[in-house]
Amino acid sequence: MPDEPKAAIHLEKYRGLIRHMVGEQPVHSSAPRPFPQLPSVYYDGTNDIPAFNNWLHTLLLYFRTSMMCGEENDDLRVSTAAKCLKGMARDWFFARVAAPGFSIPYKFEGVVVEMARVFLASRPWQVLPGRPKYTPRTTARAFYFQIQHWYEMGVATGEEQGDSHIEKAFLLGMREAMLEVNPAEGEFIKDWFRVYDRSSVESMLTQTQNMLATLEARKYEAEEDLI
Repeated sequence: MPDEPKAAIHLEKYRGLIRHMVGEQPVHSSAPRPFPQLPSVYYDGTNDIPAFNNWLHTLLLYFRTSMMCGEENDDLRVSTAAKCLKGMARDWFFARVAAPGFSIPYKFEGVVVEMARVFLASRPWQVLPGRPKYTPRTTARAFYFQIQHWYEMGVATGEEQGDSHIEKAFLLGMREAMLEVNPAEGEFIKDWFRVYDRSSVESMLTQTQNMLATLEARKYEAEEDLI
């Protein structure tokens, strides 16, 4: 497959490995087997293919040794994998896979493939129509991952890197959301966008969530003053 994108080849390898290792229950004797201890391996969302592969391979061996194979154990594999996540990867899991009301039912294979798309792919993105819209019940972090997924669904094109596009789309959506939360604070919102910490995605998400809370509090105080 000389013309196949490298990212797509890697994802197919992950799918094939998962199906081979845990797709069906292995044949074993009727003798009881000790249940192995949960492996102390974690993946934190860094763009590090060897670290991701080590995490996945360790989990697959654990699942197979534990007889945690077959379709009937898929939910258990997903919840077990979540225990071996930290940092941005854990945040992604609870914002996308385990978020209340999220409409996409993830299988273990889907979790792995989506994580590889989100954290391992480093490529330019095409801007798509229909940008997700922030809703009041969504956290800033969950909205960021929605924007990220929106870009992932596009065709790689252009020269600009995806992270800058994702950040711009996220901030545009959050500016609109903030103005809807508290339209009277337009100048305050504008000033905040000039000075917020751009040093990392984590800082941006934390400060954005805090800003939303501040706007809600100011709106409540203003309404109380009118009573």
